[in-house]
Amino acid sequence: MKKNITLFVSAACILLTTSCVKEDHFGPTDGKKIKEFVLEEQAGNANIDNDAKTISITVSADANIKFLKATKIALSSFATVKPAAGEPQDFTQPVTYTVTGEDGSTAVFKVTVSRQGGNPQIPNSDFNKWYTIANEYQGDEYQEIGENANDKTWGTGNVGAAMMGLYPTKPQTISGNIAASLTTTDMGALAGFLGKQTAAGNLFTGFFDASGPGGVITGKPAFGIPFRTTPNGFRVKYQYAPGDIVRDGKGQVVPNMKDSCDIYVLLEHREENKTKRLATAWFRGGDVQTGWKTLDMPLVYGELPAGTPAYMLLKTGETWGDITKDKPTHITVVFSASSRGDDFIGAWGSNLIVDDFELVY
Repeated sequence: MKKNITLFVSAACILLTTSCVKEDHFGPTDGKKIKEFVLEEQAGNANIDNDAKTISITVSADANIKFLKATKIALSSFATVKPAAGEPQDFTQPVTYTVTGEDGSTAVFKVTVSRQGGNPQIPNSDFNKWYTIANEYQGDEYQEIGENANDKTWGTGNVGAAMMGLYPTKPQTISGNIAASLTTTDMGALAGFLGKQTAAGNLFTGFFDASGPGGVITGKPAFGIPFRTTPNGFRVKYQYAPGDIVRDGKGQVVPNMKDSCDIYVLLEHREENKTKRLATAWFRGGDVQTGWKTLDMPLVYGELPAGTPAYMLLKTGETWGDITKDKPTHITVVFSASSRGDDFIGAWGSNLIVDDFELVY
């Protein structure tokens, strides 16, 4: 066991020293990719194609596209861009952004903006689109949700589990249709050394952020995507089979506890580092559901009433918002095979299958 722990710590050290600048070599770098592009009034993530040098963005239906500015433009290391973030542009026609690499080479991107239609849905809410990723740690491949690696509409914790060669979230074909299968997984004793042996299969709007100095070891979900409208609730099909024995992050049995799944939607107003919760819809259940069941949940706008379970209430750093004053900016949708998965608690083998998520207006 001591040898295994030594190997694990060594692997962690390698990750810590290789997870920063990946485009480094002797001399100036030629990297000139746009990694993230965010506009005022943006609805959903930008569709960035670094090969075709195109970016397409949808904004709210009432946005003034003659006067919009980029609030964030993330680039390759040491690259610069013109126009810069914060400079208003007229997007009634495509706007060009020129990225200059450290070596002086340039790439010209065409940014196209369109207004959002009525009753918008989150892209890929039928969970039919998946792409293949090469696992650099294990030498194998796995499936991740989305059209490609630039698609950050939906995320999973797979990138964190891939170091161990395990993939808690996968596509599953049922009666010819692709759904998302989420399974709470035993990550092994080495993960238990860090208190992360129990990994809940999950799926959420956003992405798994492993960009910090610790890489995947200290990575965590970045929840939510830009969103501008006010749905009344959501609908989704699901199946659920809870595991038998609930365990913690060390792999120890948690007595007198049964596992349950979480399915919830939060509508938010985000400004700088502040988040106001505008609406909540939350389902937590532990009953076995062997065939498809359609779950319909209303969104409750404003502060939740007295007697609401604690897990549905505000998280640290949140406040309640008022939909009459605060416009929605983001939506967070979360599916988890174990409701205590964020604390690395759950029953190994708990399986939640979801399909055809829909916002109801």
